[in-house]
Order: sequence, then structure tokens, then C-alpha cells
Amino acid sequence: MNTATIKSTININKYCKEQLEYLVKLGQISSVTEGINIALDRYIKEKRSELYALEMEKAKRDPEFMNRTMGVQEEFEKSDLEMEKLILGEDYEW
Repeated sequence: MNTATIKSTININKYCKEQLEYLVKLGQISSVTEGINIALDRYIKEKRSELYALEMEKAKRDPEFMNRTMGVQEEFEKSDLEMEKLILGEDYEW
């Protein structure tokens, strides 16, 4: 998580704030701010993951995307075979 901070005024649900304060009292988090930042970080990661999944769903229906993807995969397979030959010393003159 990025450690740079910015001061901001927000309105949060009273119950959520009380729960965060309770977690601070129990020593589970160091501050209400830490709890909010952890929650926001998790939420953002979840949403970004959902957006990525949606983009991949769209992309897999795009024939050009699939052609490019398969082409790249084939090139990597060729590259892997060439590297394996070099490692094993096949077809290589010292």
C-alpha cells in the first residue's frame, strides 16, 4: 500500500466508526485511519479485479484479441523451445 497520505474530511457511518474504534481499543488496528485505509485498499483491489474480469470477458469475444493472444503464445512456445535447445546444447556449435 502506498504510504503517502493526504488529509481529507469524510462522513462515515456511525456504526462503522464505532466498530473501528472498538478494533483500535482491542489493539487489532492502530487507528481509525488505519482501519479506513485498509478497508479502502481492499475495496479498491476487489473492484479493480472485477473490472479486469469484465474486460477479459469482453476481450475473449473479440476475435482480433484472441488472434493476437494466440499468436503471442505461439511465439513464446517457439522461444521456449529454442532456449531449451540452447540449454541442452542441441544444434549449437561451441
